[in-house]
Amino acid sequence: EEQSRRVAVHEAGHALVRHVAGASKPVLVTIVPSPRALGRTFFEENKKRVLFREDMLAMAASALGGRAAEEAAFGAPSDGAIGDLVMAEQILFAALQAGLSETNSDQALDEFIRSGASHGHAHRMSDLARKEVAEMLAESWEIAKAAIQNHRAALDAITDALVQDRMVHGTKLSTLLPKIEQ
Repeated sequence: EEQSRRVAVHEAGHALVRHVAGASKPVLVTIVPSPRALGRTFFEENKKRVLFREDMLAMAASALGGRAAEEAAFGAPSDGAIGDLVMAEQILFAALQAGLSETNSDQALDEFIRSGASHGHAHRMSDLARKEVAEMLAESWEIAKAAIQNHRAALDAITDALVQDRMVHGTKLSTLLPKIEQ
């Protein structure tokens, strides 16, 4: 029961943050274990042909949503949140590659490319490029925490539904998510 609740909070956090941040709509949340995870959250295909900085930040925030939800509910994340941090960093590395960082974009992108990091050698990334990714990661973390804090009732409702049914999707998921004006 305790482990199911923690996994449910974690997955509900991913769904809630993605919904609030607006990257794409969550369509299924489950705490049915698979060989690779104790739970999963699935999102609709992103129909945008062009992604912008705010889209990449929203996707990274969603990756951090499970961690933010666990911190809010339990005071600290579990080790299940480790993979989420890696995913968020990968999303933001892609944003840097696309030139979507904000403060030092041109110089950081140039150093990133010249370092070889753009060809999968992230260990060679320049300090400036690492700083850019860290700044975007911090911004994504703030988006995730705010979404959880501002919509705690929805987090709890999705969590309860997951603990009870082990899977939430369709109309039920839509009714549990907060109404967001676009």
